[in-house]
Amino acid sequence: MQDPIKILGVPVHAMTMQEAVKTLEERMLAKEQTFVVTANAEIIMMCQENAEYKKIICEDADEDVPQIIADINASGADMLFVALGAPKQEKWLVAHRAELNAKILMGIGGSFDVLAGKMERAPKWMQDASLEWAFRLYKQPSRFMRMMALPKFVIKVMASKF
Repeated sequence: MQDPIKILGVPVHAMTMQEAVKTLEERMLAKEQTFVVTANAEIIMMCQENAEYKKIICEDADEDVPQIIADINASGADMLFVALGAPKQEKWLVAHRAELNAKILMGIGGSFDVLAGKMERAPKWMQDASLEWAFRLYKQPSRFMRMMALPKFVIKVMASKF
C-alpha cells in the first residue's frame, strides 16, 4: 500500500474500491487488525475543528460495552462495521480496538440505511459525478448545517495548495 496523501493534515489512502477491498482481504487473511475511516469532506472538516477527533483519525490506525464486545468476539467475526455516525463510531472503535478480535474495524455511518433500503442512493450519474452529497441534502434537508463543511473543505484544500 502506498503512503497516504495528506488532505488538510489528515492522511488519506487514495485507492479504488477494488484496491481497498483487496487490501482489506489481505489484512484480514494476515490477521492484521485494520481501522478504516471513510474520510469524506465532512469528516476532514470535523478534524479541523475537533483536535480529539483528528487525533483518532490520524493514529496509525454505553454501559453494555463489555457485553457488546464479548458478543462481537464470540461471533468470530473478522470484520466489524460500526454505524454510529462520525465521529462517535471512530471514537468507539479506537477506545475498544485492543479488546476486539475482529481484524477489520470500520465506521460506516449511514451505509446500513442504504443497504436496508431506508435511504436510497443517488442516481448513478450523480454518484459518478461525485454529487451524491447533493442528493442526500435534497432527500434530507435537515443535513444542511452538516453540509456546510463541503464548501469549507474546498476552500481549505485550495488554500493549502498555495
